[in-house]
Amino acid sequence: MRTRRFRKPIVVQPGRIDRDRVVLSVSDAAEVLLKDWPTPASKTRLAAIAVCLAVIRGEKPPRVAR
Repeated sequence: MRTRRFRKPIVVQPGRIDRDRVVLSVSDAAEVLLKDWPTPASKTRLAAIAVCLAVIRGEKPPRVAR
């Protein structure tokens, strides 16, 4: 699978304030959303996962997931 990298990384805090996470690619974003995000059933999280999947499938460009 080809890594779909972002032009600029994103810094997120999926849990504790002192735990920043640098997201470099769509696969990084999907991993954070699937494993580390604290709100498991939110509509926003599920939509973000769906967009990451669409980018991985090649249906959308990485900027949409960013």
